Amino acid sequence: MNSESSAVLTAVVNNKTISYRRVGQGARRILFFHGFPGSSSQIEAFRAQLGTFDLDVVCVDRPGYHKTEAEPGNQFEQTSKLIKGLLDTLGWTSCEIMSVSGGTPFIFSFTQAYPQFVTRFTVVSGLGPVGNKEFERFLSWKAKLVMSLLPKLPGALFVKVLPKQKAESRASKFDIIRYLLPASPADTVAMQDSGIQTILSRTLHEAFMQKGVGPKRDAIEYLSPWSLDLNSYLGPIDIWHGDEDQILPVEMAEQMASLLPRANLRVLPNEGHYSLIIKRTQNILEMGTH
Repeated sequence: MNSESSAVLTAVVNNKTISYRRVGQGARRILFFHGFPGSSSQIEAFRAQLGTFDLDVVCVDRPGYHKTEAEPGNQFEQTSKLIKGLLDTLGWTSCEIMSVSGGTPFIFSFTQAYPQFVTRFTVVSGLGPVGNKEFERFLSWKAKLVMSLLPKLPGALFVKVLPKQKAESRASKFDIIRYLLPASPADTVAMQDSGIQTILSRTLHEAFMQKGVGPKRDAIEYLSPWSLDLNSYLGPIDIWHGDEDQILPVEMAEQMASLLPRANLRVLPNEGHYSLIIKRTQNILEMGTH
């Protein structure tokens, strides 16, 4: 993954401005759901594979992230409607959908709302419904504390902690991340790459541009019960997870797969939470050709 940044695009959907990125002009269409805290900048994971897999990939910033406007109401419902509205204007009639980490609850919400639109469902290092009793044990106390406190923090605090992108500020940003979200050995190696650090810095900056509105809204939904029901979706379901993931343990993926009929769980050895999407995008995309 290089540090090149795709152009940020904007559109007006349902009278709201949304920001998104799009890479590739191929026949294979993929809707990608960014992580938490994240932004459409994470679409760069696909750049090296555009020609190999003839890709056309879109990633939309969720309400409250980057330049996407938010309004009062359910974050899941708003996200699904805004994204579907955008894809309609782009002329998409179907696509694969893929999520990473905290984008996973939204991939479920979108598929539940538009099951006939989705041709393949792929989860990478996915966050399960930790607001449900059978999943709450998989989330560390640090992560629970952050998610529970985040909606209560003043927006001005995010401006101070995550200032505009500066090379000299990257180290302190990543120190905070590593404390709250411990990295595996594979993650540590992957994140030493200067291009990856640039993307992560950009992603954090864009995630908190609106003083944390988006991450706050996501955190509330994460800790509330949400459904894994995909009964109306009949296509393939792939779940990918690294066996060294120290943020969301592999047991979470195993539990998720056990509750999803037809789900194919693929646990990759010696991969962590971040390294999986950074290093194994080609493997993940290859599965979609079968």
